[in-house]
Amino acid sequence: LVAFCGSVAFGASVDANVLRSFPVGDDVASGVLAATARMAVVLSVGAGFPLYMHPARASLAGLIFHVPPSDLSLACWASMTAAMFGTSWALAMLIQSLDTAMGLIGSTT
Repeated sequence: LVAFCGSVAFGASVDANVLRSFPVGDDVASGVLAATARMAVVLSVGAGFPLYMHPARASLAGLIFHVPPSDLSLACWASMTAAMFGTSWALAMLIQSLDTAMGLIGSTT
């Protein structure tokens, strides 16, 4: 609903990275609004990442080892978590565009 209303209101004038579409100027109110929106995205991604890792690790453990993650040894659990985090970090460093990253995961923040 929010995306639809934003699309109707602003159309194609909005950049694919919506954070770039916020006003940048000397006006204090617009600067505070833009900074607040950017901080909300940072908090959303920062808080969401651990929540995404938990079910992803459970699914990966079931696919590779055919056991729930609680039955894995600590070394196996830690190495799988490190590999998932390392892969995520590498992709984040390689992909320079927020709209490309959101297109890959199929979601928005």
